[in-house]
Amino acid sequence: MGGDAWQKDVKDFLWIHKLDPFNDARFKERKTLKFKAPDGMVVTRKRCPWRATGAQGSEFWGSRKKVEPRGDTRFWSEAVRLRLRANYKEADTSQTGEFLFNRFKSHGPNPYFYWVGVRAKGKRLDLIEFYFPSEALQTKELEAVLASVRKGA
Repeated sequence: MGGDAWQKDVKDFLWIHKLDPFNDARFKERKTLKFKAPDGMVVTRKRCPWRATGAQGSEFWGSRKKVEPRGDTRFWSEAVRLRLRANYKEADTSQTGEFLFNRFKSHGPNPYFYWVGVRAKGKRLDLIEFYFPSEALQTKELEAVLASVRKGA
């Protein structure tokens, strides 16, 4: 759903269109989901959103949101992928623990990488977001970030 198609989306999915590593308004109506800071990062915000930041600009956010309709983790992961993929050059998926992730690669000569992970728990959706300003930083820091996810919130 690129361009203005989001305006025609169902109200329950509009929050997905705000997912963007540069838009702090996306955290409206969310609560905190905390993790242990990954190796090479420090916690820079303890309240919603919980955030850990790397020395070279990588970010890790944790939050939770009440959602309707109720859907399982796969449902919400696919809803995110379908709504955001048109905004990015590439999109793929992976799983770590109970979280399903969508990894988006931006357009341009120096792409950034934005990961959105979801885990459904009834009316609640746990959200994890990663931002890596470059492929080199993603390669360097990804395992530590995913290890933090595996250790749990």
